[in-house]
Amino acid sequence: MLSDQDICSRIEASFPPYPCVAEIWDYGQKLRFRVFSSNDEPLITMAEVIVSSVRDSGALESLIADVKHCLDGRANP
Repeated sequence: MLSDQDICSRIEASFPPYPCVAEIWDYGQKLRFRVFSSNDEPLITMAEVIVSSVRDSGALESLIADVKHCLDGRANP
């Protein structure tokens, strides 16, 4: 089971070369994160992910893979 810090750290490190900021909110129940372009414009925003759904490494990696797929679609139209 991943800690809140583990979840945020893994997400923030998952989208190079794009910066990413992640945070746990709503009394530890929800996760939100944004991936930014080199111009600091948001490329992807995930606003309300239920934290308990990504406590498992496999589930978190699946979420990251889905977001990378979306990001690839936006970066290479």
